[in-house]
Amino acid sequence: VITALLNAMGKRPALIPLINKPNIKDQTPLFALVTSGIDSSGLITKLLVRNLNANCNALCQYENGAGGCERITVLHYLSKYGDRSLRDLNLILSTRNINFNMTSSEGMTALHLALWNHGHTDIRTKSK
Repeated sequence: VITALLNAMGKRPALIPLINKPNIKDQTPLFALVTSGIDSSGLITKLLVRNLNANCNALCQYENGAGGCERITVLHYLSKYGDRSLRDLNLILSTRNINFNMTSSEGMTALHLALWNHGHTDIRTKSK
């Protein structure tokens, strides 16, 4: 579906705004693709050349510690689960308009999540 949409955009420029159109959970096509778990690096590259917004906060992609949901960006998701898809993370990091300082609804940046979830440092207690 994403490939068909991208191909149509080349022929009909009026479709280009759809690349950043979120669903009811504020998930853009990029967010849905990255979080789907499929090997998506080829499609991510195609989306990135279309100047998409990689900074959208989407709802409920993983449960927080309290059992609820939070709002996160693609970069937050990949920072938490980056060991699963380092290629996707590197592609997003190459985006010129990425905002590294955006916080999740819990006040965490992508760097906080990377540190917290990959065992380098306990950022809440400052201990290893």
